[in-house]
Amino acid sequence: MRQAELTLLYDGACPICTWEKRKLARSDRHGRLGFVNIQTSGFDPSVYGVLMQDLMGRLHAVTADGRLIKGTETLLQSYRAVGWWWIYWPLQIIPCPLLERAYGWFADHRHLLSKRIGGLFGSAYPEGICRKK
Repeated sequence: MRQAELTLLYDGACPICTWEKRKLARSDRHGRLGFVNIQTSGFDPSVYGVLMQDLMGRLHAVTADGRLIKGTETLLQSYRAVGWWWIYWPLQIIPCPLLERAYGWFADHRHLLSKRIGGLFGSAYPEGICRKK
């Protein structure tokens, strides 16, 4: 079995995160992405050298060479891997501090957003499940 170029460590209890994961997986025609649900029982964040609170705060991924990346770099690399150039290219021209700030705001508020609009992403929001641990 071929190793993924990028393995995303995603929050499977978050409706927005799960929706994005499903979209990426469907678009990944060449098997470039792997996915690890950090909410499964037995998941050990220390395997990746990171704390669970860090994983819950920002999207992380592991590259094929074992590097841990996070935030917008993870998003950009995953969009590029599946060929979403229409998202990847415009994000590349936004100044990095601005992009990081916008992503940081979203990541910090995704729990509230999931609670408010989670149904739009195909799943109900179970009370208390999608919050920082």
